Amino acid sequence: MYDEYIEKQLVEISKWEQQKPSVVNTGMNKIFSPMSKFTRKVIPEVVVEKAIYHAHDIGQKLASKNDILKNAGVDTIEELRHKDLALSDKLASNVHKWAIGFAGSEGFATGLGGTATMVADVGAVIVLAFRTIHKIAMCYGYEVKSAEDKEFVLNILSVSGANDMKEKKEALLALKSDFLQKKIIEEVLMSNLVKKVAKQLGINLTKRKLMQIMPIIGAGIGAAVNASYINDIAWTARRSYQLKWLADNEYIDANNLNNI
Repeated sequence: MYDEYIEKQLVEISKWEQQKPSVVNTGMNKIFSPMSKFTRKVIPEVVVEKAIYHAHDIGQKLASKNDILKNAGVDTIEELRHKDLALSDKLASNVHKWAIGFAGSEGFATGLGGTATMVADVGAVIVLAFRTIHKIAMCYGYEVKSAEDKEFVLNILSVSGANDMKEKKEALLALKSDFLQKKIIEEVLMSNLVKKVAKQLGINLTKRKLMQIMPIIGAGIGAAVNASYINDIAWTARRSYQLKWLADNEYIDANNLNNI
């Protein structure tokens, strides 16, 4: 029997799954098409791919659990896995708000440099994305320790970096498959997943940062773009770990996640 709070969250998760990715709309894509080609040269896929490889470990190291343990009143992160969803959501909301504020500040600073600082900005925002995912995972009782855990994190990045509903649905299916039987994650499969996510993010970040290269307004756009991107990351992480928490606590059937 679900309580009222859990019922509400299941509805919100379903709504989130149906939301279109919040990248630049089709009309804007046409207007900025020439700039898009230029920006893709500034942010090539290989740069994003390298950033992902390095950013995961850096983001994980930056994700301290001390504040979460203190605010939750627990001794270990694992206790939160079966404690209270409302408490975990509150903890995750605090992480979410902090991440947006930091992303905006960093985006404003690097936005002042236009294209000269754009590559550095991409690396920084991807590190922040990983840190945010790791921190939110802890809020629900999870720490990234295995290859399977890392795959889940990369699939969160894939869902949030989707450029259309087709990509989002495919990424969600991959994410939900992680709830089922344990898999042996081979290095080549992990590498392919990183390449896939890098390609998505290369397109996604290009769309978001088109206006950042324009004089004067670059700093403001940089702040807004980074805040928007991290907001998408945080919501994807929150909804994904909510699902994981609900499945582990048997509120939902891990074999039937498409019908929550």
